[in-house]
Amino acid sequence: MTPPVAAALDRTRISDRTAVHLFTAVHGADATPARSTVRRHRRSAREKMAKEIKAEMTVNVPAVPLIIHWDGKLVEGMAGEGIAERLPILVSGDGIQKLLMVPKLAAGTGVLTGQAVYDAAKEWDLVDNIIGMCFDTTVSNTGLKEGACVHIMKHVKRNLLHFACRHHVLELVVGAAFTVCFGPSSGPEIQLFKRFVKWWPLANQASSKPLDDPVDGADKIIATCHALLKEKQPRDDYREMVQLTIIVLGGEITLFREEFALTKHEKRELIRFTTFIVTTYVEPWMSAHCSTSAPATDLALLKALAAYRDKEIGRASGKVMARHMWYVSEELVGLSLFDEATVVEEKRAIVSALQQRLGEKNPPRRADVALDAVEQRSLASFATTNSVGLVTALGAGHDFLNVDPAEWSGRDDYTTARRRARHLRVVNDFAERGVALISAFCGAITRDEEQRQHLLQVVERHRALYPCAK
Repeated sequence: MTPPVAAALDRTRISDRTAVHLFTAVHGADATPARSTVRRHRRSAREKMAKEIKAEMTVNVPAVPLIIHWDGKLVEGMAGEGIAERLPILVSGDGIQKLLMVPKLAAGTGVLTGQAVYDAAKEWDLVDNIIGMCFDTTVSNTGLKEGACVHIMKHVKRNLLHFACRHHVLELVVGAAFTVCFGPSSGPEIQLFKRFVKWWPLANQASSKPLDDPVDGADKIIATCHALLKEKQPRDDYREMVQLTIIVLGGEITLFREEFALTKHEKRELIRFTTFIVTTYVEPWMSAHCSTSAPATDLALLKALAAYRDKEIGRASGKVMARHMWYVSEELVGLSLFDEATVVEEKRAIVSALQQRLGEKNPPRRADVALDAVEQRSLASFATTNSVGLVTALGAGHDFLNVDPAEWSGRDDYTTARRRARHLRVVNDFAERGVALISAFCGAITRDEEQRQHLLQVVERHRALYPCAK
């Protein structure tokens, strides 16, 4: 059995017993191997390929700064194994995206998570490459004493940059707006949405209306959405949100309306919530993956929420966003130096601040921004001497900081740092791929934990080599 055959069998979740039947059909009954033989050869091939993958990783990333990601998930195992906490652990940076392992945890605590993340980095010999962590902003991750981030830094014995998942933060922001409109949810499912799903097959698609109230800047939003549709989106549901924004604003397509039975209150609040989505939320969500624009985008969003015409929604969502200003912190605001949208004058002001304004000894991971005073804040107002740490972590040198920003584009140290900054993954969607992988394969092929980890490596590699069967 060749390694490519073994890998294909693993990817397609074909059991050893089923593989025997396939070999019989291909080679005939006289050449059919025993099930135990198939199992032995597959295990051997799987282990060999997994070791080769790890060896290649060690060779390819000798000096690349990496971010480590994780995302816990309760996953059903094979029959008799029950449900267990699984923790996909991955790294990314400078063009690298790699699953390390998906260990089983006794519980999803910060202590156990931190230990597992460190163990994975150590096993792959990547501890020295890690410059930051990307995580969902749950207490188990961000707790000041028992959070996973704290424990990971204790293990590596140095400070790490905190890249809170920007999509997770934005989900909290939109959740606050939804609660204002419809009240707190009584369970994991939204009843209004359940009604809509049930009704949708009966919808009269000839009946449609755009929003009655004109939306300020609708033409600009629609143009932005059309531009986004021309770009490749990482997920179909992101693309769908852009399409729905065009629908809601009446751009080319119109919105289904009177057909769906709504109370007056539901109709009013749905329009209120949808208006917030299309005018204020879609653009930050769609650009959330961009690391270098994160400080400017988050500051602009907080200003937009503070000035939002629906004061109740703006205040509630703004309070949530103000608690999650990770990317204008002293440590991360320097990302703006690598953003093409940041004008030279702003870059000069940031450099001046990071050279002259003394930072705190232990700077907060999140900037403290008052909602009623945010309009007066600039990116440079958040920069301090601590902001140099990000540039240093990128590992390309920071002599360019002594040169006028107008001259940076021609310098190797700046262009290398900019490339690495752009490759920083600031959303944890990447970790969700690990969740999907373990969810699909935890209950398949093998019960042996070591073999299960080898299996995940082989399948990830095979998917990268052969994305689809077309």
